[in-house]
Amino acid sequence: MGYICYREKKAQSISAQNKNLHKLSRGGYRKLEEKILTEKKKSRPPPSEGEDTEPPSPPSRHQKWKLARLRSSGNYTSESAREISEKIVRYNSYLNSSFMFYIVFFFINFFCYIVGFVG
Repeated sequence: MGYICYREKKAQSISAQNKNLHKLSRGGYRKLEEKILTEKKKSRPPPSEGEDTEPPSPPSRHQKWKLARLRSSGNYTSESAREISEKIVRYNSYLNSSFMFYIVFFFINFFCYIVGFVG
């Protein structure tokens, strides 16, 4: 009996430290991913005859994390979850913009290299 109480109290103390609670039901992240994929399929235009449709790309981890902490009202479960979500969005936009910069930089250098040898 004492061992069960100790385990229960330990689990309660660990869960009390969790600041970013998710609002997923029994299905968890698997069910959330299925929901996102069905929404992506519905938002696609219908395929023309004889055309095969590719399955939608799976959602990223950060997208699932953010959606798991959103309430149905659109608010986050906690202030810290909102702050973390904003950091994720900023970091993601930074990565996308820097990635595009490197692609453009590469093609400009490649073009200059080709033109330098041709001219």
